[in-house]
Amino acid sequence: MLAKAIDVLDKYYTWLQSHNAATSGQVTYTQHSGQDFSGADLERVTGESVEELEERCNHDPACKGFTSIGWLKGEIADQDTWFSASHDLYVKEVPAGAHEALLQKSKTPEEPDTLTFAGGSEMEGQRGAGKEVLDMLRYILQQTEDERTTATSDEETAQGEFDTQIETFRTDETSLIENLQNFRTTLAETEKSLEQAVEDHTVTAKNLKAVKKYLAGIEPGCTFIQEQYESRKQSRDSERTALSGAIEHLQGTPAFAAAA
Repeated sequence: MLAKAIDVLDKYYTWLQSHNAATSGQVTYTQHSGQDFSGADLERVTGESVEELEERCNHDPACKGFTSIGWLKGEIADQDTWFSASHDLYVKEVPAGAHEALLQKSKTPEEPDTLTFAGGSEMEGQRGAGKEVLDMLRYILQQTEDERTTATSDEETAQGEFDTQIETFRTDETSLIENLQNFRTTLAETEKSLEQAVEDHTVTAKNLKAVKKYLAGIEPGCTFIQEQYESRKQSRDSERTALSGAIEHLQGTPAFAAAA
């Protein structure tokens, strides 16, 4: 919006300067013999003299010059783009500040410094503030663009940091998901091992109970053997002695001798 306002005001003050300079007779034309350039043609007027073309260009603020063959120019191209021609180029020269000077001269003594409108609002009636207005608008536009550039840069920096954080968070999330899956696998394996251990414990306890019951069943016999050990040992010794005596007695019999 500021750029459009500046463009409109710039065109207006340029037009006003050209118009007022022409009205006050301050416009001059510089003749460039045998020169012309392509483009920027407003219209072509035939059958008019250079003086008539000057008058026509004076009354058209958009006209920046003309050729001797009647082409009115809306812009004057850079001189390095000009080429040789069989006619002449006339460039319009408008003195700087012509419209401000004319406006200051045209202000009547009765005109107030401020104008009062309906509702009591006032507007300064200064006539030479066009340049200041454009400078202020350009300054505001430049400041706005600088702020926008800074804001854009800050936003891009923040966006970059945000993207970096998001990437870090995604990497951490992936790692956490993998760890969670590993923990779940470990938990499942541990639960399975626990179930197997419980089953083994149940079987072992059952076997232990059976062994204890068996030991309790054979304990009286074992106790009896332990209690009768010495007497049974003596009986075996007596039995061994008796058997040895019986062997000697048998060996001394005629039958054993005859068999031998």
